[in-house]
Amino acid sequence: MNPSTPRPKGRGWAKRYPQVAEIKQKLLESGANGALMPGTGPVVFGIFDDERKARKSKKILEDEVDEVF
Repeated sequence: MNPSTPRPKGRGWAKRYPQVAEIKQKLLESGANGALMPGTGPVVFGIFDDERKARKSKKILEDEVDEVF
């Protein structure tokens, strides 16, 4: 993203793309220390301090989204 490009403020994206908010919530509920959508998407990622939690989260999300890494 170009540094001069204005970034979206607040959570307006959550109303427009509720699936992003749902994925972030599932990441947090399954043990992520944090979950973010960088820039304007379409990526959502979680930060984990425990590999077991990360693998559990991956299994949960694999049934609900197209690609999980």
